Amino acid sequence: MAEALGADHYFAEILPEKKAELIGQLRENGKTVCFVGDGINDAIALKKADVSISVKGASPAATDSAQVVLTESSLDAIPDIFELSSDFQDNMHNTFFAVTCPGILGIGGVFLAHFTIFHAFVLNMISTADMIP
Repeated sequence: MAEALGADHYFAEILPEKKAELIGQLRENGKTVCFVGDGINDAIALKKADVSISVKGASPAATDSAQVVLTESSLDAIPDIFELSSDFQDNMHNTFFAVTCPGILGIGGVFLAHFTIFHAFVLNMISTADMIP
């Protein structure tokens, strides 16, 4: 699983009382932590992790604490979740760029190139045309 996700390092078979402590240490060192748990003893660790995943059939404490609950009891969907998250983040950055740049150009154009409100409006409309599917 770690190889499929491209994880540099992972921990397994950790005692319940050490899980939350280990997550806290990793986060203090600037690491992003994904924790997968299914038992009541995982609830604290699920809350402390940056990303927490539980599975169908897990204890109610684990499913209530997790950010993502898989609808199957298998972990096979986790690589797909990470890929979807990466695609979403790329799309979010592209959309932010597509929305802010025309606004900045429009404001700069008003002050420096004597744009009218019509020019700024057209520039903004052209930027949104790229987002229409």
